[in-house]
Amino acid sequence: MFELVTELKPKGDQPEAINKMVNSLLSGEKVQVLLGATGTGKTFTIAKIIQKLFKELNLKRNCVLYLVNNKNLVIQTFKEIQSFFPKNKVKCYFSYFDYYRPEAYKPITDTYLGKKVQVNNEIMKMRISTINSLISGEDIIIVSSVAAIYGCISPKVYEEEKFSLSLGEKTKEEELREKFLQLGYQEAKGNKIANEGCFQIQEKEIIFSLPDNTKNCFFCIYTNKKTVVKIEKKDLNNKGHLIEELEKIAILPNGDHIKRNKKKGGKKRKKNKKRVNFTKKWAWIRKKISGSL
Repeated sequence: MFELVTELKPKGDQPEAINKMVNSLLSGEKVQVLLGATGTGKTFTIAKIIQKLFKELNLKRNCVLYLVNNKNLVIQTFKEIQSFFPKNKVKCYFSYFDYYRPEAYKPITDTYLGKKVQVNNEIMKMRISTINSLISGEDIIIVSSVAAIYGCISPKVYEEEKFSLSLGEKTKEEELREKFLQLGYQEAKGNKIANEGCFQIQEKEIIFSLPDNTKNCFFCIYTNKKTVVKIEKKDLNNKGHLIEELEKIAILPNGDHIKRNKKKGGKKRKKNKKRVNFTKKWAWIRKKISGSL
């Protein structure tokens, strides 16, 4: 259930707008339009609608996708919604289309624009955190740009790749190393376990940090080389102080590009062949266009 925390109260025509939109949505109306000039409290009104609507629906799990018309407003809206729902999980998602420019050709100036990707590590952490929260089964509000309508990976494939460890479970160090690497984790050397998405396998001990390391903690799994005997959550900023002991822990992917364990050599060769053919065709088109100018 979403819990709205604010001292603000609906005023003016906000109460009427909230009631009308909630009642229309409950009656099956799919399309609603909330009109309002800048600074009239549209975000607060939407927050009230979210709270009231899901209270009436009484679902087992509540999920909201809040789409913003451009990427520049995503962070601003995310912080506003996060301040309204501090007790709920509010995540921010950026699509690859928000910081990816495909190759293009301008025939008028005979200019070729190559592919360009500006990767921001903080944005990548937000992406991974959002996707992992979606498969965790918790109530969640996601704020994103409209580019999120383009999918990044099959949810079924992504969820199948996660694995969990429980007390008493049989395990082998090499198998765990392979699983961590397949999920995009990096094997840390020395004292670099503080980095998100890293792991170390020592004698009878596995140390790792999850991709969304917002709580500044890491995990230790102790084994007798055959089974898991203890799982601990420790404080990263307090010299590894024990926070709690766990009976089970889920290891989530460290990214949405996962190394599959299945053999796909034939399909991969076909994809590479298609890519080569497309590149040749694109070069031929550019040559034709340039020749006609």
